[in-house]
Amino acid sequence: MPLDIKKIQNAVRISVDNKVVLTDRQMALFIARAFLITQMASCGFVNDEKLIGPYRLVAVDVDQQMSICYQIDNGDCVGRIPETIFDLGWDQHYIVAKQHPANN
Repeated sequence: MPLDIKKIQNAVRISVDNKVVLTDRQMALFIARAFLITQMASCGFVNDEKLIGPYRLVAVDVDQQMSICYQIDNGDCVGRIPETIFDLGWDQHYIVAKQHPANN
């Protein structure tokens, strides 16, 4: 059975000292995948906690952005009490929040 040159060119090569050597194409794919994984991992909230009813305690990037929002039917959240919330309490009728001024 003859050797397939394309398979050999795309294979991972192992050097004499047993270190893995990637081809240029494999390295480019590795970097692209690593970039996409880090970007996807950064999607989402630092904090997203359901309070009562449609109200949520959220912080998008850092805890200093902690705010209370009202979740609408399509899943989006409309701000009700802006940043920075550092303490809160709630019951069936009320939400009470302590707030610092936003650090702009």
